[in-house]
Amino acid sequence: MDDDFKKVEAEPVKQFYIEDDYTIEAVVSFGSGFPDVKLKFKPINMVQSANLTDEVMRLGKLKGPVKGAMSANMEMLSKHIVEWDLVKSNGSKVDPHDPDELVKITPKLMTRISNLVRGDMSNSEQDAVEVGN
Repeated sequence: MDDDFKKVEAEPVKQFYIEDDYTIEAVVSFGSGFPDVKLKFKPINMVQSANLTDEVMRLGKLKGPVKGAMSANMEMLSKHIVEWDLVKSNGSKVDPHDPDELVKITPKLMTRISNLVRGDMSNSEQDAVEVGN
């Protein structure tokens, strides 16, 4: 876990059946001068998770395993991040629906957000989750 990673605050998933319009709000905090990132996202379901794995494998053959996984993950995130408050240095918002913009964000942040959307947090990250009301 990053030394400067503080916590992820997220609403609990309140159902096992994930409707297409079901969303979760979260805040990712790193401290050390980094701004908190507030976002709303749609968690992936089993079919979407399987499709992501298939896409990682397909793109891995075309681009190599690491670039394939990154491309598939950014494409998935562009469809599941509903909104956020992440801004560029010029003050304009980063478009969460544009994979070409998502690849310019630090791996530190995108890994945390990807883990949230996939419901795929390690034990140390799970311990850092503060559940909202």
